[in-house]
Amino acid sequence: MKSLKLLVITILLIGATSAVTAQRTVKVYPRHGTVVTKLYQPRLVVHKGVNFHFSNGVWYKTRGRKYVVCAAPLGIKVRKLPVGNKVVV
Repeated sequence: MKSLKLLVITILLIGATSAVTAQRTVKVYPRHGTVVTKLYQPRLVVHKGVNFHFSNGVWYKTRGRKYVVCAAPLGIKVRKLPVGNKVVV
């Protein structure tokens, strides 16, 4: 009986600690309209004749030599997912 209690307590503690440390980092995205001068490895995406740049999960439109944060274009289709991602329906 003691070993059963010890086993249950151990499982509960492991479950509680894994739930607490599930997501330590929170990614903060820039607001729409924020102007950026440089992007890290941008991908050019042309949708309905408009050039969009995609970098680190953020969509940008060009304004001169700068980039302005914008919403993802509506109706865009992704041909290939980045490595490590999966389809969510």
